[in-house]
Formats: sequence, structure tokens, C-alpha cells
Amino acid sequence: MWRNLLAENFENADIALFGIAVDENCSVGRGTALAPKTLRECSEYLPPYTAAGEKLEPKLWDLGDVTEFDYGQVFEKMASGKDKKCTFMIGGDHSVSILSEKAFRALHNGKIGLIHIDAHADICDVYMDSKNSHACVNRRALENGYAATDLSLIGIRSFEGQEVEYLADNPVLVARADEVVQKGADKVVDELRKNVLKDFSSMTAYCRSNGGQISGGWVQNHGFI
Repeated sequence: MWRNLLAENFENADIALFGIAVDENCSVGRGTALAPKTLRECSEYLPPYTAAGEKLEPKLWDLGDVTEFDYGQVFEKMASGKDKKCTFMIGGDHSVSILSEKAFRALHNGKIGLIHIDAHADICDVYMDSKNSHACVNRRALENGYAATDLSLIGIRSFEGQEVEYLADNPVLVARADEVVQKGADKVVDELRKNVLKDFSSMTAYCRSNGGQISGGWVQNHGFI
């Protein structure tokens, strides 16, 4: 597991990692609860080197999985890794970030920026009669203490009507997929620096599984900016 990247013990780890193996709030394509287990299995076959041939030096410690949509359990995992250089979470459907973003904010002082790279804005108030839907992640973040100016939505190419109305009246940075192509990744990064990265003491980013695929997105390498 995590081929040659595991630390000998928790104290010597640079990175704390845990999974949230739930997909109960996903409306399309269940199965993402299996992602943490599957990624661990696949990690055995991936050498610890970058595409440029550089060896990955940081060591990680796996804290195991949370298997329920439960804030207390996620907070406990986050708290365990608070003093590490990075705490990395594996979903799970998009809704797991409601829990992890809330826990991250509770544990860290200073201004925190959220960079949401997705086909969907996920800023609905209620979706399919649920406030914990995967489509409501960013609205819950705003209720949990993040400001609209803390949030950047990148690569968006599908909107619900309620999202269009909300974004028209609130200062959330949105870079649609077509705008990313037109402007180029460098320009988008410059906008992120102005909106999120400048003067921020902490930043969290999550890679979540995708239940509803939407055509017209970035090629894979555009994500590594």
C-alpha cells in the first residue's frame, strides 16, 4: 500500500491521509464509497516518481477510513493530522467535503481559500430535497464560515437555475471551462492568486470522485497547474 511512501510511524510522517468511504448523498453513479479502498490497492502498482522522473520524498501515514457521513469522525481524523505538513482526504462522493471543509476551518486559524475544480458549481441550497447533497457542498461551506470571496470555482460547465441566481448576486470567482480554454491556465492561476492565494495563511484542496460526468472539460494535465 502506497508503494515506498509509507512512513515507519506516525511521528515521522509528513502527510496524514484518510478516506471518507461514503456515497449516500450522490444522485448519479453510486460506487464512490469504494474509492479509498480501490486507490490504496492501485497505489501498489504506481512508482513513487513524478512524470519528470523526480523521486517523491514526503512520507505519509494512513489513518484509515470514516465509513459514515459523520462530522465528529471526520473532525477526529483531521485533528490527528493537524500538525503535519498536509492532511489529505480521499472521497467518497462530493458531499464528503461538507464535513472535511467544516473540520478544516475549525482546526486552522487565518483565512482559508477553497479552490473547487469541477464541471458543476455545487452551490445549490437544496438539491433533490437534501441540503447534504453533493450539489450543495459550496453553499454549506458558506454557512460554515467561509466567505464568498474565499471560494473559486474552476472549470465549471453545468449550472442549476438556483446557482445562476446565487452567483449573479455574490462575489464568487467563477472560471468556466470555456474561459479556461480561451484565457489559458496561466491566466486563470493569476486570477486565483489575486482571489485566493495572496495573503492566505492556509489553503485546502480536495480531489473528490465524480458521479455525473459532463463533456467539455479540461484534459488531465490542465489540472496540474
